[in-house]
Amino acid sequence: MAALVPIGPSLRLASALHGWRLTPTQVSFPSRRRLIDLVALGCAAVTVVLIAHRLMTPPIGNPYQLPTGPAANSSIQIPGVDFRQHQVSIVMGLSRRCIWTPSVAALYKQVASLPGIYSIAVLDDPEDESKRYLASLGLVVDEIHEMPLDKIDIHGTPTLVVVDRTSTVRGTWVGKKTDDAEVDMLRSLVKLTGDLAAKPALQ
Repeated sequence: MAALVPIGPSLRLASALHGWRLTPTQVSFPSRRRLIDLVALGCAAVTVVLIAHRLMTPPIGNPYQLPTGPAANSSIQIPGVDFRQHQVSIVMGLSRRCIWTPSVAALYKQVASLPGIYSIAVLDDPEDESKRYLASLGLVVDEIHEMPLDKIDIHGTPTLVVVDRTSTVRGTWVGKKTDDAEVDMLRSLVKLTGDLAAKPALQ
């Protein structure tokens, strides 16, 4: 007579699982190749975020500070520009490295074409490069000047500044606006420039 052999826990588990086969969808462990792909994908996502943050950072000034422009009623001076010769001047602070400048080109063209407006583009690039860049945008202005933008208190681009004949800032618009905000901006500019143009000329 054969001796009885006690059934241990492992044999009982094997017996319980007899006839039941685990499928790949029930138990799945990522392969080493899959883990490498996931890590690479995560690194790529972080790199994209860092690059996007870098591109959207204002090119001058503190990158963690909201960009600003000249304050109303402050004075602005650009070497070689005599604001007294024009009732209303528009100073456009632009940069070839700014991702938003191309998106405001159409708006700035409308501004430059307003009656009685004298348009001045200021960029921190060599003048010949700035001319080619503005031409590529189809933006025609009366003057182009090369100088650091922070010298005229512009700390982000694009920035548009309205200046009267006394070199006094009468209005500042910074950055890319929504379509509705751009319409309001144009209306404000038309009214502002009209009011300034109606003032008696300086003697």
